[in-house]
Parts: sequence; C-alpha cells; structure tokens
Amino acid sequence: MTTRCIKCCSWFLIFIFLVVSGWKTAAKSEPTSVDDLIQQLQSENLQTRISATYALSHTNSLVAVPILVEALKGNNRLVRAASAYTLSRITSPLAKTVVESVLPQLINDLKDHPNLVSDDVELRAATILDVGAMGPVAQKANPILIRALSDTRNQIRGNAVVALGRIGQPADVVVAALVEFCRTDDLARATGAYALSQISSPEAKHAIIEILPQLVKTLHAGDSKVETTTLVALEAIGAPAVFALLEEMSQEKTIVRQCAAQALEQIGEPAISLVIQTLSSQNQTLRLSAILALGLIGPAAPGGRSRFSDVA
Repeated sequence: MTTRCIKCCSWFLIFIFLVVSGWKTAAKSEPTSVDDLIQQLQSENLQTRISATYALSHTNSLVAVPILVEALKGNNRLVRAASAYTLSRITSPLAKTVVESVLPQLINDLKDHPNLVSDDVELRAATILDVGAMGPVAQKANPILIRALSDTRNQIRGNAVVALGRIGQPADVVVAALVEFCRTDDLARATGAYALSQISSPEAKHAIIEILPQLVKTLHAGDSKVETTTLVALEAIGAPAVFALLEEMSQEKTIVRQCAAQALEQIGEPAISLVIQTLSSQNQTLRLSAILALGLIGPAAPGGRSRFSDVA
C-alpha cells in the first residue's frame, strides 16, 4: 500500500460504506477546482452532482453556500443529504443555521418507517453522515445511531460508527456503545477505534488504550480493508498508537515487526518524528525498539540515520 493511499484514507473511512454500496465519490479522482465543482452542481448527471457536493466539503468554500442551501429545497433526497453534509463542514454562520434547522427532519428520516425499502439504504447511510457531521448538537439522534450499530447492512452500521464519533456526547453513552461495537470483529474494532479517537474525553482515551494491543495485531490480518482501516485508526489515535507499534518491535515473529514498521512508515512524518524522539528515551527497551523500527523503515525516515549513528 502506498503512502499516497494512506493519505486518502481519512476520506475513505468517512465514505467507506457509501463507496462499497456503489457511490463513487470525487475522492477517487484528481483534485478539481472549487469553480469546477460548483459548475458540476448544475450537472444533469445525478452522481456527478452528488460527488461534487461531497467534494466541496473539503474546500470550506463560502461561495458554494447559497447553491447548497438552494439544493436543500430540491426534490432529490440524496442531493439534499449530500448538501446538508457539506454545509455542516463549512465554517459559515449561514451554513450552520441552515443545517441545524433541518436537523429535526433528518432525525425523522432516520426513524424506522414501515415503508422503508432497500432503495432507501444509500439515502439512510448518507443521512446518518449528515447528522454526525453536525457534532454534539445532533446528540438527540444517538438512540437511533446506537441501534444502527447492530444493523445488518454494512453501510448503515459503518456510517453510524463514524457519526457517533463525531457527535461524541454524552461521552459515557457514546463510548460505551462504541466499545461494545468494537467487540464485533476486526473491521468493527478498527472503525470503532477511529470513532473513539474523535472524542475528547477520559472515557474515550481509556477505551482506546484498552483496544490498542488487539488493534495493532489486525495489521497482519490478511484482509486489505481491515488493514487499511486500522492504519486510519492508528494515525488518528496518534502518540499512543506509535508506542503500541514500537512495542511490537519486541515480538519474535519477523512478520509482526515488519508490519509494525510498515505501519509507522505509512502513517507518515508525525509517527516517524516521534520514533526519532524516542531514541533519546531513558527506557532502554523503548530506545532499542525505536532503533529497530528505523532500521526497518530505512531511508523513509528523514533524520533517523544521523540520530541512529548517535546512539549506535
């Protein structure tokens, strides 16, 4: 897996189940200018409009706000869902006011309706992301989202995890639900760990420390989706994840040490910088683990070679 791939993983995780269900987001294409994306909002092609709308969520474009507000009044519910998500990501008072005004309707859309059909799955998944993107203000949706963690449909379940991580409040309720979800399987553990990393609370930090030893072992699970999502989670967790990976350097199995070193390399500069700083640690075991990790990473560790010479 390339470093470029890992850098795209944050987008991948947020939309992982929408992509799996058939919606190809703009993240898979080359970067497009804001003007081009705004132009695509007028496209007759539905998927082009949806992809452009989600892509605008990464631009914080105030110019797009009036068009997105207007799109909320349209007939297509998927376009409305995409517009609500993107507006929630733009730092504009108007965008915030508009999005919060549609929150009750979004929560109502997530309630179990007897006439819900399979064609509504993509809409339901997108709406879950919309609600989560609003943050703590959307915590009234928590009971629905927590129930969605046991949904049989991957796109619903996965998006609910990410949404709960973004809402994050009340922390005791959300963290307990995410910890329980992490016990499901390797992919659930990785996705749940990412969601927990988005919550600033002692409960979330404690839960992450408890999950980390098992999480790093999924790096050599043999499942590319699990491994990719685990890397995203480890990058989001930060320093505790780096030290957990360094602990893997003491394992006897070569494959375990290699996977940990590759993870540090693929997470990138923040992880490698912390490993280099660890060369000065008073803890000999940790210091030797850092030397071994840098040796396996090789030239990809800028500055590591000179520091390695100092302690060798």
